[in-house]
Amino acid sequence: MSARETLFPRHALAAAICSGLGLAAALPAQADGTFVQFDFSDAATSAVAVAVRGDISYGLSRNEYEGGHDWTASVLYRMQFGAKNPIGLQVGPAVRIDEEDKTLGGLRATVDHYHPTGWGHVYLLADYTTIRNSHFAMVQLGHRASGLGLELAAMGDDEDYQEETITATYRFGQSPFSLRLGQKLEAQETFIGFSINTF
Repeated sequence: MSARETLFPRHALAAAICSGLGLAAALPAQADGTFVQFDFSDAATSAVAVAVRGDISYGLSRNEYEGGHDWTASVLYRMQFGAKNPIGLQVGPAVRIDEEDKTLGGLRATVDHYHPTGWGHVYLLADYTTIRNSHFAMVQLGHRASGLGLELAAMGDDEDYQEETITATYRFGQSPFSLRLGQKLEAQETFIGFSINTF
């Protein structure tokens, strides 16, 4: 078995992605949107799935890294403030299960804002979970005509994990599919991935 397969077994990757897609498919058809993302590097992988139905957001993720892995699931209630280009606030419970099957519960809060521009869009996201004080912040710029995008992100927790990333993206026309190529600044790792975004 290769080092990559040891770090992130194929069945685990399939389970992460299929679980997210299955979650979206199992919910009513009048979905507001579904988001699935997978990033892969030599030392770590991540899979994320989010489905929004009305005022409820369902989230599922798996992270694999040197020394372990974890699953996180959340169900959040979404509120919006402002009529034009509103600011979204999502709050609700979250559960995390690590490689030792230790289960931790907490609260998660997310604030986001999508702002269309003449050339594309700006998207801002901030996420905080009381489980190990995990936090994530991102600025995303998207150019409509070319399909090119840029993401700047910072994340961390209270277990000495801190990371900043720069990611270039390319969206295929008007489809929801995008390719991703990024760099982790702290770990000095390059990663590749893809996303599906129907929002």
